Amino acid sequence: MLVRFTNSGTGARYVSAIQKSLDEGGYVETRRTVAQLDAEHQLKVDVLAGDITLAFTLEAGDSVGLGGAPSPKSYTNATRPAANTVPTFTFIWNTNDNAYNYSDGATWRDATGALT
Repeated sequence: MLVRFTNSGTGARYVSAIQKSLDEGGYVETRRTVAQLDAEHQLKVDVLAGDITLAFTLEAGDSVGLGGAPSPKSYTNATRPAANTVPTFTFIWNTNDNAYNYSDGATWRDATGALT
């Protein structure tokens, strides 16, 4: 999937997941898998701190399913699990939004990175 990494903090920030430094407000887009993102422990810390935000664009052939499933599980806002009880970067299909949501480890976000 196409991922946009944006420096939402103050000052320049080195992003270990892409091995680049981003100026304040700067961004870079690159392709990553959920497994690659999940392996980046510093990225999780930066996302939880609000220093780095992520936005996703799913492309043809992308699989963001859980446990090898071909597609993510469907939930409503009321029935989805708490975002802090699933692995960071877990994807679900939100039937209220009719959109993918992902856990940043603390909250649910939509594909643009906005809280949902």
